[in-house]
Amino acid sequence: MIMKIPSLKLFLAIVVLILSNCSISKQEAIPGYRENEITSSDNKITFDEMNYQAQAIPLKTTDGNFITEAIKVIVDRDWIFMLTSDSKIFKFSIDGEYLGTIGARGNGPGEYLYVNDIYLDTEKAQIYLSDIMGKVLMYKYDGGFIEAQNKPQGEVTNFYYQAPFLVESIQTLRGNEPYKLKIKDVKSDKSTGFNNYLKFNFSPKATVTAYQEYKALFKCADEIIYHQMSTDTIFTVDLKNMKLVPRCYFILSNGAKQNELSKFADISQDISLIYDYAEDNNYRYVTLITPGWKKQLYLIEKSNNKIYRSEIMIPETEVAFYPKWQQDNMLIDFYTSPNDEPYLFILKK
Repeated sequence: MIMKIPSLKLFLAIVVLILSNCSISKQEAIPGYRENEITSSDNKITFDEMNYQAQAIPLKTTDGNFITEAIKVIVDRDWIFMLTSDSKIFKFSIDGEYLGTIGARGNGPGEYLYVNDIYLDTEKAQIYLSDIMGKVLMYKYDGGFIEAQNKPQGEVTNFYYQAPFLVESIQTLRGNEPYKLKIKDVKSDKSTGFNNYLKFNFSPKATVTAYQEYKALFKCADEIIYHQMSTDTIFTVDLKNMKLVPRCYFILSNGAKQNELSKFADISQDISLIYDYAEDNNYRYVTLITPGWKKQLYLIEKSNNKIYRSEIMIPETEVAFYPKWQQDNMLIDFYTSPNDEPYLFILKK
């Protein structure tokens, strides 16, 4: 049998195709982590072993203004702003002195009904409030009201603004929103939405959505990072091209399938999920829920993918540290002392 030798052009085309595919594979390769690799790690890490700076800030409130539950904390160079579950926006100095509140509840100009997120424009020294009833309100740091902008009524947004791009993590009042994330160029009015595939059925066990506050949207170094609870992939938000680019992923042996998520309340004790996610320059901070609704923080070293089980405790307490909020290279937690005194804990390299 005589084999035909392919022409030189065809041979070169095949070589180029192979090299191209190899190049694409290398470019598209992203870190992946298996649940059993994470949970079976014998490596443990404590605060002393991290060589990080820590700051515990006592928050001094007044009898008429006490903190219920902290929903969001943002730190500027000289100020701390905190959103609480009863829609109060507290302002503190960087050392925790109480300086008042921003705005007030009501239906009048510059007032709001229920705020679900706050954002700072540090260059303009302005704070933005997202009201559940369809407004984004802008104030000066001193509390002076600037203006309000309309957004779809009944739509809750956790948002990030990097001019001219507005990134909004979406949730409707009843959950099951059509889009999980939107990116808008406010100058050109061009926008794109990313479909939400998590759908929940409401039942006597589950009358509210399961993941409003568990959509992580934050900036680390020069990258905006996004994760939606119950999903296995962490994304980088590509503003220029209005895309979500996979950043890393998790393979959960006890993860829920899409058709099972509609019965989330019934299966929540039997599944594993990525409950929360944060990053700094050195580590990925992965809060993993495993069957029995057991919560544990794991750190994954970014330089070598080494996995650590967190034994990080807030110094001089018996409180385990969890990065509730992420801001650049700062990880922020909130806790109360045995005497019910509120503290902010900041961990950073």
